[in-house]
Amino acid sequence: MDLISYISGNVPGGIYLYILIVFITLLILFFMVRVNELFTRKHFLIWSLLAIVLYSVLYAVIWFRDPPPHHLRRYSIILSEKDSGTTWFSNYLTGILSDRLNPFLSDREYFFSPYWFYRISPPDSGHSVQFRQKAVTELPIHKVLFGLIERKEKSFAVDIEIVQFPSRKLLHRAFKEFNIYSLNEFPEWVSAECNGFLPFQNQQPDKKLPYPDSLLEQAKMLFFGAQYERCLQLLNPASRKSGENPRYDVWRQMAVIKKAGMESLDAPEPNRFAREKPHWQRRLVSARNRLINYIRLGQEEPDLDVMIAESYIWEKDFASAEIFLEKAYIENPFNIDVLLNLASLHPSRYQDFGFTGVQDIYEHILYFCPLEEKVLLTWAENILNRNPSYSAPPQYARQQVERYLEINPHSVNAWLMLGKIFAQKADRQSTRDAFLKADSISPANAAVKYNLGVLYYEWNKPDIAVDYLEEAIEIDNYPDAYLYLGVILMEKGKYQEALEKFRYRVSRKKGEDDFYAYQAMKGIQQCLDALGETDQ
Repeated sequence: MDLISYISGNVPGGIYLYILIVFITLLILFFMVRVNELFTRKHFLIWSLLAIVLYSVLYAVIWFRDPPPHHLRRYSIILSEKDSGTTWFSNYLTGILSDRLNPFLSDREYFFSPYWFYRISPPDSGHSVQFRQKAVTELPIHKVLFGLIERKEKSFAVDIEIVQFPSRKLLHRAFKEFNIYSLNEFPEWVSAECNGFLPFQNQQPDKKLPYPDSLLEQAKMLFFGAQYERCLQLLNPASRKSGENPRYDVWRQMAVIKKAGMESLDAPEPNRFAREKPHWQRRLVSARNRLINYIRLGQEEPDLDVMIAESYIWEKDFASAEIFLEKAYIENPFNIDVLLNLASLHPSRYQDFGFTGVQDIYEHILYFCPLEEKVLLTWAENILNRNPSYSAPPQYARQQVERYLEINPHSVNAWLMLGKIFAQKADRQSTRDAFLKADSISPANAAVKYNLGVLYYEWNKPDIAVDYLEEAIEIDNYPDAYLYLGVILMEKGKYQEALEKFRYRVSRKKGEDDFYAYQAMKGIQQCLDALGETDQ
């Protein structure tokens, strides 16, 4: 790793700013020696030493508050099957080993969950062994248990390697074949082979592992990839036989909570005095009650507490949610879903969990999991909205987005965000390059077409802008594209056509704080004034 980058870390200005401040201070003190007889060379040495110590302490405090990635210590698991056409069995074994590993050893050494690879977009890319190996190197993840599995009819063979990164040094290698009916031998063997390399926990020897189930494992992968509708399509028929395997129903109820929560975003505000709750809320409460009942029955699945807390958050019952979140946070402060739900609490509650605000929570998540794309984009958007382009925060946001794109260059949304960061600086060439890169990845993306249209309008190229804005409308009837089309038509003197665009945008008003709807209203008034008419 480049020494200068490491020493600079995430300190604004880095080591160069530190050297510049020290140099200016020494220059001022030297000037005082020359012009003031009372300020002797001895004073110069004392004050210089004090200044350097003070600056160094301040620099160290800022550096350690947000150290560079290589200062963290991560460990993880990457299992794959020799038959690359299937992944469910390797996912099953990955889950068994993940449950056995300590989630963290300190505030700087922790388990990088294999499920975090699905936090990128598109989530299907998280399956790619090539992507995972690239992420392991770039982040880096310092110790990785790689495993190649060859599955047979009634047995499976495992070839494991423990590799240290970024040096790629092979620490240990082992091979063994297992009977499919003696699954408990597998984690015990891996734990023994990894002793001294990875922190496996001691488990109860009489605890029987669940039998591998291809349908359940496929549903879990869909769940972790946020494809809840497809997850439910798999689990709905199977959960009717939940007496045979209650895990089907547990994962089904968790997917129901996720889907009901997403439906609530588009639903009108519920009437507290209405006799009947909205459909999404009835499904939410039913799923939560079933999960609570499973906990009482001793059913063990990861993050049940988190899902119950999330269901309360969707209902805005934050007090009940906090009870479950506090327990889950104590058990694992590196649980991303716990932190995301904490961000939904009232800001006055953040301090009890050690955070100053929602941005602080987002930064903490990105600190240990830079692959959390949705958080990265929300965090960067908040920075752009709250800070001028010439200040340090937008530059830091740009570095984080560019770093993410080095690992996952196929993210349309990340390229869009990078373009927005360049746009705030009025760097139109770089903005266009970022937007065109996003367009090359996803040619049928309405948001990309819209942003290109806005860029060309601001670049005083209205004809090109119109082409992109009309494509955005054709692809997904993008509402804000109507506003800019209306503005372009109005500037060309086509007031009647502009009126139609503005009125349509107003009809798609998203709420009382819809800025673009109000701009469309202004456009309507301007068109009416030009036509000498009044609004009906």
